[in-house]
Amino acid sequence: MEKLVSIILPAYNSEKTIAKTIESVLNQTYRNFELIIIDDGSTDDTGDICKRIIDERIKYRCISNGGVSQARNYGLNIATGEYVVFIDSDDLYNKRYVELLVGKANNGYDLVVCGYKNCGSSREEFIPNSMEYVDKIDFIGSLQESYLFNQVWNKIYRIDIIKQHRLAFNGDLSIAEDWNFNVDYLKWANKYAVIRRSLYSYRINPNGLGFSYRNDAGEIKMRIIDKMATQFDSGRNNPFIIDSYIRQYYALFSSIVDKRSGMSSKEAKKTIKEAIDSKKYDSRVKRNDMISIKSRILYYVLRSRNVYIIYCFARMANAYDRFNKGIKFGIRRS
Repeated sequence: MEKLVSIILPAYNSEKTIAKTIESVLNQTYRNFELIIIDDGSTDDTGDICKRIIDERIKYRCISNGGVSQARNYGLNIATGEYVVFIDSDDLYNKRYVELLVGKANNGYDLVVCGYKNCGSSREEFIPNSMEYVDKIDFIGSLQESYLFNQVWNKIYRIDIIKQHRLAFNGDLSIAEDWNFNVDYLKWANKYAVIRRSLYSYRINPNGLGFSYRNDAGEIKMRIIDKMATQFDSGRNNPFIIDSYIRQYYALFSSIVDKRSGMSSKEAKKTIKEAIDSKKYDSRVKRNDMISIKSRILYYVLRSRNVYIIYCFARMANAYDRFNKGIKFGIRRS
């Protein structure tokens, strides 16, 4: 008997895309699933479209608008499957998505990750680059290098782990909530694996929260790295953790010098100085000779505490971020 899989689909004002998303679920080669659609207070025709498609495998619930984390948590609370997967309302599954993830998970894995491809102007594929991992921090590092760790929709999870440890999406976060959930889940996952195939099609939304400017994004992400260091590194100063802090400080400083911050050059430099004078700075930015040459250069710049030099590097990081998103995701920022 095939194990039941719960598929959680949060939706908000998705009338233009949700029919195709649901179709990609109903066309799965793996048939024993329940599709849980959580309509997060849509004001367009999303609800009517869903109701016209509903069959015995679909649960449709409409809740007051509270964001994607609340919608997913609602879905987790009513899920009855042994496994759970996620899909967003403008994305698509490969027809073998559930079949292949379940097939791998049935071999005793607590978490299985697949690759994905972009839809739209960028058609790039993101595929796991390794099959062997020494420990969790290596697993996370390998996936983050491939842009595959910070999402939930390219993974399959065990419901019993989620419910036993009362795991949930943090409703106070409107960015990085997937990343935070994955860090919490991996604390309890003992076996993990990848499928080196692209099984999910991700539609890029240039106006989505993941690509919009947030002046608090840097600190939110820094706290998640703190959590990873506490849960998985145990004071070992793993190169991936050190590298993550270094890169995140540049992301933080890049957002400070971004013209959308509204800060003048003087204000940006003052904010950077406050960050490098904070108590956590020294504990986060440490030397590790095993990190890459590029990261070592960035490390020495950060350790110089020279606000002007850091400011200049942050301007370069901001320009690189715009260029890199243009290449990877087809996002061009003004």
